[in-house]
Amino acid sequence: MNHLINDNNYAEWVDRFLDAGTTLEQERELYIYFSRPDLPPEAEKYRPMFSWYSSLPGAGSTLAGTDTRAPRPSRIRILPLKAWQWASVAAMIVVLFAIGFNMRSSADHAESYYSEGYILRDGQRITDIDMVLSEIERAEMEMNTRLAAFGAGDASDEFEAFDRRADELMTAAFDMSNPDVRDLVTTTSLNYY
Repeated sequence: MNHLINDNNYAEWVDRFLDAGTTLEQERELYIYFSRPDLPPEAEKYRPMFSWYSSLPGAGSTLAGTDTRAPRPSRIRILPLKAWQWASVAAMIVVLFAIGFNMRSSADHAESYYSEGYILRDGQRITDIDMVLSEIERAEMEMNTRLAAFGAGDASDEFEAFDRRADELMTAAFDMSNPDVRDLVTTTSLNYY
């Protein structure tokens, strides 16, 4: 495809362009060819496509024949700010750092979450944070073990027994001999089915 583009071979050039087989210089020749006012009627259907391609950055400047260099990247322009604007930007940054530091420091201390926590053991209220945290860790490990067993498929009976026991413990605080309380508890119980 070393010969110039003309009205007889433009279809070959277009096919090669659409197959990504043209060089940048050949593409520029196509842009120039399809910018001519006297195109054959069959070639008119390609004019909008090549007009669009020639409008892309780096392609249109060669049509005028003025600049064949690659376009320079645009510079980042920082608008000048007044002193009070810089102060507000600095204040926002300080506030964001303070919030982030506060969130990070409180997330590092599990004791702060459970400082008001307690456990009941043998009817006694225990508020020692070390004992509370160790009990929470033990409960988490036990729950993870049960969930792992449940995922294995052999713990569905164990899960139902656990669910029944949880229902019994929740209703133990109520006077189930009273028919009104028993009716209220049984009609508002949650079903997981």
